[in-house]
Amino acid sequence: MNLKSECLHLFDNNLPVLAPKLFQKPTGDFVLTCMQFPESSGERFFEKGFNRFTLEPDKGEWKKNPIFNKCIEQTQGLKWNESSSFCNHLDNRGDLIIYASVGLQKQILDSEKEEFTQGNYVIYSIRSPDYGKTWYNASQISDDFSSLIVGDEPLILSKGTRKGTIILPVWDNLAQRALTLISHDNGKSWDSSLYIEIPEDQKEKDQPLHPCATTKNPTVVEQKDGKVFVFFSSEGSNNLFGSESNDYGYTWTRVRPFPEVKVPASSKIYAVNLRNKKGKVSNNIVLFGKSKCEGGTFSPTIWKSNNLESTFKLKWEGSSASKINISCCYQDFSGKMHFLYKENNQIIHLHGDIFDD
Repeated sequence: MNLKSECLHLFDNNLPVLAPKLFQKPTGDFVLTCMQFPESSGERFFEKGFNRFTLEPDKGEWKKNPIFNKCIEQTQGLKWNESSSFCNHLDNRGDLIIYASVGLQKQILDSEKEEFTQGNYVIYSIRSPDYGKTWYNASQISDDFSSLIVGDEPLILSKGTRKGTIILPVWDNLAQRALTLISHDNGKSWDSSLYIEIPEDQKEKDQPLHPCATTKNPTVVEQKDGKVFVFFSSEGSNNLFGSESNDYGYTWTRVRPFPEVKVPASSKIYAVNLRNKKGKVSNNIVLFGKSKCEGGTFSPTIWKSNNLESTFKLKWEGSSASKINISCCYQDFSGKMHFLYKENNQIIHLHGDIFDD
């Protein structure tokens, strides 16, 4: 691997930055999107602080273009408490779509306890036909009585009879289980999969039942044979887990552990099924996460496997820091890989070739 690292000094203040993401436009330009919390970070999350930075081909300077202001109008009758995560991608038409999990300041009646509880997270999608210059109204894609958190960027199937299907990995904050939302009409309507469960005999001994049962922070890839595979972490284990779907993300096979990939319990992990130098999907999987080091520090880490039947091998490990937040793993049109992570609130962009060794 030949990877280069750069620190992106994109902001002129010390406000916290949330989950920088990267994608490439058909023109070849790269677009980095991220949330920067305003001073009153708990209110009107979508109405302030969303930024887009554009990097033109063969030019090394990022240009700032504030976007996303007032994308969700308060006139819809919704008030925002907090957001846990967001992701973006280009859909089948080439429109920029942002999915975000938002907590509602709405009181929901718990009929069993006969009391009101804090409103749950719901997922909204927002569409832009011109890469963020203008936006359509937000659309709620999950119901008020679930509590769904966006996991990773959606997968658009490229093979088989369900080509074009969008699969969005999410996890239920109440049930502590991963699942997927599935759309066959480019995001107009959505189905949900069954929960992804860890079997009883795979749960680690001497651990409470509930933490070991969690399946969180899912990321999905399409395999060379067209099947869908999901990776996820668990609250009760430092192992990475995975499961396969033979029906385009609706149901999942028996969960299998990947003990060679050690990640902090319940941490985020990102996966990409690599395209080879000819642009065709291979069986090579790249994982991007963080590993725990001595002294309570963490390191950004890259693993790679030639196929899901072989073990993942450590390919790169960065310097350790007290706070590492992994946020993006992306392969561009030329085949180069891009990794984004935050180290103590500084955005690090790691990029280069990671083809077959």
